[in-house]
Amino acid sequence: MLNIPDKIKIGGMIFSVALIDNLMRDGSSSGRSCGNSQEIQIDKSASHQYKETTFIHEVLHQINFVYNIGLEHKQIYDLETAIYALVKDNPRVFNEKLTQNTIGIDANIDDDILVDDLVDRAINKFTTEFRKTLQDMKR
Repeated sequence: MLNIPDKIKIGGMIFSVALIDNLMRDGSSSGRSCGNSQEIQIDKSASHQYKETTFIHEVLHQINFVYNIGLEHKQIYDLETAIYALVKDNPRVFNEKLTQNTIGIDANIDDDILVDDLVDRAINKFTTEFRKTLQDMKR
């Protein structure tokens, strides 16, 4: 099960994450996000799986915004599906305790400084590699 937090850090910016009643009422979207207000909203009434994929989708939108990657909406949908499958098909890879032990961190996950530093480095590496892949795809 994917943990949808109340806040998430993307590129050094802290985004609030909220479950909102009746967001899908007009049928247009199960989630929305705004880089300027640093908010991600997900429809509270959606199934848990739908909330998970929506969360990934909105995070990808904000990675795209923060790092000015230039992804088109279809690419975000494709990545959402791929990342969701990756996380669901490999739960041991994304287990916090196992990940800590694998990379040799003795500190608790609550140690914000270490965790933030690791997350920032991982995001930077992902973004760099992702940009290279996108540039290769455009050629």
